[in-house]
Amino acid sequence: MPTCPKCQSQFEITQDDLLFYDKISPVFNGRKYQIPEPKLCPDCKEQRRLALRNESKFYKRECGICGKIIISVYSPKSDYTVYCHECWWSDNFDPVEYGCDFDFSKSFSEQFQELFKNVPAVNLNTHSSNENSDYVNYISKSKNCYMCVAGGFLEDVYYSNLGINCKQSMDIYFSFDSELCYEIMNCSNCYDVKYSKDSKGCNNSWFVDDCIGCSNCILCSGLKNKSYCFKNKQLSKEEFFTIEKDFISNLPTEINHYREEFKWICLSVPKKYIHILNSESCSGDYIANSKGCVNCFEIRDAEDCINCMNVMGVKDVRSCSQCGLNTEVAYELMTGSLNIYHILFSSVIRDNSSDILYSFNISSCSNCFACIGLRRKQYCILNKQYSKQEYEELVPRIIEHMQKSTPLSPPYSRGEASEASRGVEWPEWGEFFNPRLSNFCYNETVAVEYFPLTNKEAH
Repeated sequence: MPTCPKCQSQFEITQDDLLFYDKISPVFNGRKYQIPEPKLCPDCKEQRRLALRNESKFYKRECGICGKIIISVYSPKSDYTVYCHECWWSDNFDPVEYGCDFDFSKSFSEQFQELFKNVPAVNLNTHSSNENSDYVNYISKSKNCYMCVAGGFLEDVYYSNLGINCKQSMDIYFSFDSELCYEIMNCSNCYDVKYSKDSKGCNNSWFVDDCIGCSNCILCSGLKNKSYCFKNKQLSKEEFFTIEKDFISNLPTEINHYREEFKWICLSVPKKYIHILNSESCSGDYIANSKGCVNCFEIRDAEDCINCMNVMGVKDVRSCSQCGLNTEVAYELMTGSLNIYHILFSSVIRDNSSDILYSFNISSCSNCFACIGLRRKQYCILNKQYSKQEYEELVPRIIEHMQKSTPLSPPYSRGEASEASRGVEWPEWGEFFNPRLSNFCYNETVAVEYFPLTNKEAH
């Protein structure tokens, strides 16, 4: 088994992995350009991807075109030009104008970093399908939402993360198909449920954990198809509503007491060793309605996925994070959704895009390499337009160049091997973007939540 040069942990590369790399390797003029075996372990690869995503660190700044004050994930102290959503999508801005020739005397990373600095960024990663939802990020097909990140098909939802198809709810995390809920986590098909987690098909309940099909329950754990229960004790309907009235009356002053009591109730009831529901041949945790998913976490409706986190409605993807809504055949993708296919080493790809390599913030494009901010384009390299023949002749030359060149600097390191691994370098081809290319500080990104670093390590 290979050893990760960053954290020194060993990881496995299976024959199935090799077949996948061979299948997704791009072909130009009849020649396949092989995706090499990964150098880093799955955790270190995850850290690199998350270092490109700022979900919820918001700032006030001016739009670079219209000058109005906007909310943005880009600090006003950063070097990036930022446009509001309306200006960025308008005819006043065309990212192709920033296109440039590939310079074979420089590394790919150097040139991509320069393009990153030149192409104006959109203030938030919202979607044109949203309505009255100006303060959301990585959200699509939603209405009347505020401070929501990662998800879609929401209506009247506030302060959510990874919510799908929810209505009139607040403070929800990784929850689906629910309504009138507050402070829930990993819940689905719930109605009027508050302060609860890991439950399905429940309604009119408070502080329920690992419950299925329950209604009118308070401070309960591990129940199935029960009603009128308090602290896992069965009550009559009249007894329950008497207790519920006192409970709600005392809630404003006793909320912390209830939280602590709920914690101990959850610990006192035996749990299944893992949260996997309606799934086959899966490993990881918080998996539902999936098949053939290995080492995956917080996923739903997925098939044949390996080393993925926060993916929903995807098929045949590996080493991907925050992807969903019909994403298929992808590798090393950070954020992708809405009917995308064959995406490699890219971030924020959406809206019927296909055959995208090493690109960022691409919508409705195909056959693009090393592009930023494009929409409705094809056969572009570094945002410059080419003919199909020119594209298919130039991309192989760039790949061969990347096979010989190394990144700007080593990626972030973790653990005791941090200092020793600073000098590790490898070819650029087949590796995700170096975190040094990120347009965010490390502590602004999702990476810091899973892989905290000291200031010395992050720099």
